[in-house]
Amino acid sequence: MTIPINTLRNPVHLNPDSLTRRYLHKRDVHSVTNGTGTNSTTEPFGSVQLTNVENDVMYTIPFGLGTPAQKFNVIIDTGSPITWLSSSSCVTETCLTATRFHCESSTSCKTLNNTFSASYVSGQGVSGHYVAETYTIGSLQFRGAAGIVTQNKAQLPPRVDGIMGLWYYAAGSAVPILNVLRNNTVLPRNMIGIWLQSTTPSGRSNGSGALPGAYSAGGEITFGGVDTTKFRGEITYVDCAGKRPWSIPVGGITVGGTKINVSGALATIDTGTTAMLVPRTISDSINGAIPGAIKVTTQGGFWYMPCSGDTVITMTFGKLTFQIPYTHLALQSARSKTQQGDYCLSAVMFPTGSTVSIQEWLIGDVFLKNVYSVFDFGTNAATGGRIGFAHLGTGGSNNGAAGNGKVSGLTVQGSILIALILIYLML
Repeated sequence: MTIPINTLRNPVHLNPDSLTRRYLHKRDVHSVTNGTGTNSTTEPFGSVQLTNVENDVMYTIPFGLGTPAQKFNVIIDTGSPITWLSSSSCVTETCLTATRFHCESSTSCKTLNNTFSASYVSGQGVSGHYVAETYTIGSLQFRGAAGIVTQNKAQLPPRVDGIMGLWYYAAGSAVPILNVLRNNTVLPRNMIGIWLQSTTPSGRSNGSGALPGAYSAGGEITFGGVDTTKFRGEITYVDCAGKRPWSIPVGGITVGGTKINVSGALATIDTGTTAMLVPRTISDSINGAIPGAIKVTTQGGFWYMPCSGDTVITMTFGKLTFQIPYTHLALQSARSKTQQGDYCLSAVMFPTGSTVSIQEWLIGDVFLKNVYSVFDFGTNAATGGRIGFAHLGTGGSNNGAAGNGKVSGLTVQGSILIALILIYLML
């Protein structure tokens, strides 16, 4: 089943502090307790068309929850495990600006005894309870758990509905929907294929005259297979590291032909963020190899680079090497005018804060919109699954993906539901 992705342009969250908070939050442990409070367990929480948020900042899809299905627009996020929405009983401003879920209006809604809470590094957070409910994604229907937020202090921007967490957790958690799909053999193959359509990175227009805040097509996500029309050649797969959802070894990086020492790094592949978060030494090495790049010490040592250039940047995973266009690495919507010309914030950043430490890199859409990506939770499933990448193009072999033809999986057609979505964790 292939669903369109939509995007909305808004540059407000393209800054290192926002990305750092998001990174740390995704690696928090969210508490899950039963209704009596006597027992508690902890779990790591953290074609359909996609919607693109601000020059590929964030990608969303429509989905339904309940019977009859209540319609929402949610962020697809391989860096988060939980799918959540605001409850109809939540009356804070952040809930009232979103479409809220009404359990009482659904004949299939069952409130569970388990509660959850998520604390952000900024001091904000959300809490609520789980419901067992029917999901509708295109023509796909299945029953799973959804987090329903009753206390929301996350300062959600207007009309944000929530996220669809697309972690796969090999330890067997029953909360992430990919685990639910696998446990109940819902899909013909336990994989999702993602194509993130890149808008024209002008920082001012998406190529059709749209200004910031306008919507644009953002690609597609396929549940249960891949869309062979969106890539060429083989898909190269890399096994994920155990107990680190969607994390794989980095094969290599070059900048202008200069090799960067990756030192056996692991990278979490995350559709829910824009940039690349890496250790400071790696950020300095990559940015320092770009002609004209400037390290701004008054802003904590972050890097700016000329908004236009021809330096070739490549990343290698498995046996394939992929190029990141210069204007994707130079964030076109985060620019400053100087006497030397326009300078853009570099997408290669490092987490901030005195207590920040990271075990793996975070690789977001700055890379993913240049490849076709496959998140396979059927192969190597006991130790975390595997991730595949292929070069963008039309046609080509699928390297063992199910079936032949345009779409491998279940096909659904429908209109695009477009909504104003900004990422809730990047506040």
